[in-house]
Amino acid sequence: MRGRIGFLSYWGFGRGLPMVTLCFAKMIEDDYDVYILKQGTNDVTEEFKSVNVNITENPSYIVEPEIFKKWVLDNKLDAVVFNEFGQWSPEPNNLVALAKKLGVKAYGFLVMERFEREQTIDYDRVFVPTVSFERFMRANGVRNFTYIPYSVDLKEFPLEKPEKNGGFTFFHPGGFGGVYERKNTILVLNAFKSLNDVDAKLLITSQKPLDSMFKSFKNVEVVDKNLSRKDLLKYYRVSDATVLPSKWETIGIPIFESLASGTPVVTSDIPPMNEVIKTGLNGYVCSGELSTYKGIRVNALDVNIIDLKNKMRCIMNKTLHPILCRNSRHVVGELYNLEKNKHYLLNFNDRN
Repeated sequence: MRGRIGFLSYWGFGRGLPMVTLCFAKMIEDDYDVYILKQGTNDVTEEFKSVNVNITENPSYIVEPEIFKKWVLDNKLDAVVFNEFGQWSPEPNNLVALAKKLGVKAYGFLVMERFEREQTIDYDRVFVPTVSFERFMRANGVRNFTYIPYSVDLKEFPLEKPEKNGGFTFFHPGGFGGVYERKNTILVLNAFKSLNDVDAKLLITSQKPLDSMFKSFKNVEVVDKNLSRKDLLKYYRVSDATVLPSKWETIGIPIFESLASGTPVVTSDIPPMNEVIKTGLNGYVCSGELSTYKGIRVNALDVNIIDLKNKMRCIMNKTLHPILCRNSRHVVGELYNLEKNKHYLLNFNDRN
C-alpha cells in the first residue's frame, strides 16, 4: 500500500523554499501519494505542475488548527513535512504537536541560519541536506535528524552543452538577493567590472527589479523577472562559469544546478559550498573575512572583491573540463540522482 505524505509549505512560485518542496515531491512521487497544504495565494507555475500532487490552498500564510486537522484527516496522511515552519516569523499555532496528536509522523526541513534548538523538539525527525548541517546539529545537541542530501532531477539537464560563439560568459543567479543581500550581487558586478575584459560577459538574473546601475555597464546583461525553470536552466548551460559568492547557504541549490549543467562554479570558501566545489576540478572557492549578522546563527563569509576577481580571472584562463562536474561523483560531492535518493524519506539510514 502506498504511503500518503503531506507537505505544509509555501509552494509553486520561483525559487528557495518552494523549490525544496518540489525536490521532495519529485523524490517520492513514484512511491507515495503527495499532498500539499499550500500557504498563500501565489501562482502555481508550470514547473510545479510537472509532479503528481494534490494541492489544498490556504489563503493565508498562517494555517489555523482546524484547517490543518481537516487536511490531515481528509487525506488520511501518514506523515507531514513542515518546510521552514516558524523560522521566519512567529507561529501562533503549534501544528507540529497537533500532527503528532493526530497520530501522524512530523518531519521538519529547517534552514541552518535561522535555527534554534527548541524548533526541533516536537519533530520525529529533522532533515538535513549537507554534512556541515549534520555537524551543526550534533554541536547543538540535536540527535533526531536524518541526513538526506539535496537532489536534482538529472532528466532536466541534457548531457551535451550547446555550442557557443566566442567570448566567456559568467552567470550570476541572484534570486531575490536574500537576507542581508546574501547573494552578493553587487560584489559580483564590481568584480566583473574590475576584470576589464572585452571578451567577458556577465549575465545576472533576479526575481526582483534591480537598480538601473546594473544595466548601465558594457557587457552586462540583466534579466530581472521571474523566469520559468526551463529558461533559468538554459542560462546555466549556455554560460562558461557560474558566480555564487554567497555569504552563507543551507543547501546551495544553484551550485547543484550549475554542476548538473556541466558548468563550473566560483563560490565562497565556507560549508556547504566548499563541500561540493573543489578548486581546479569543478570551480574555485574565494576566501574572505568571517562576519556575524543579527538573527543569523551561522558564520558568514564576506568575500574579498579582489580575491573574487582573481578567481574569475583564473577560471577564464585555466581549462576546466565541465563534463567532470556531471559524471564524476567525487567531483560533485553531494550530487545524487533521484533513483538513489527517493526512498530516504520514510526508510531512514541514519548516520548519527
